[in-house]
Amino acid sequence: MTHINKALRIDDQLKKGYFLKGLIYKERGDTTLAISSLQTVIELDPNDKESFLLLGLIHAAQKDPIALDYYNSAIDADPNNVEARYNKGLFYQESGDAESALEQYEEILNIDNNYAVAHYNMGYVYMSLLSETDLAIEQFTLAIEKNPNYYQAYYNRGYCKETAGDYEAAQKDYKNCLNISANHPLAIAGLNRTSSP
Repeated sequence: MTHINKALRIDDQLKKGYFLKGLIYKERGDTTLAISSLQTVIELDPNDKESFLLLGLIHAAQKDPIALDYYNSAIDADPNNVEARYNKGLFYQESGDAESALEQYEEILNIDNNYAVAHYNMGYVYMSLLSETDLAIEQFTLAIEKNPNYYQAYYNRGYCKETAGDYEAAQKDYKNCLNISANHPLAIAGLNRTSSP
């Protein structure tokens, strides 16, 4: 911070300095000063997508809907910004707005069809918010196809299959999860549940 402040005394228009100060303040938990520093970056460069993203994350952590405005600004600065769309979708998901979350994840897949996390989150929305087990299984399967080591997708797909009463298929997914993440407590519990007579 001392070196950044020295640099800013030499050039008070140095946006990288304000950005780094924002990062440091964020890491220290001082969101007020982090927001102030990042706002300065945006004043210096209205298209600084990294600052918009960080501001969105800070406000999302506070469950403040203004986070969506910052994510939208990051998307305006870079329409193919997958990270901003993901964060926006996650905000909707955590707010219980399943339709808007699914829409963002679909947008991500239009940009990058191999983005396994979008499929995983869609599966999670179908499973947790909409109780659409078949659609959730379909999305978890797509996530696994894109990333065969996606142990969380194996676990959740197994859980959906267990919920549907297909214990044999659930066990297979729980075992696949454990092959990748050996001590996954939920998969162990799921395997125990589905192995019971």
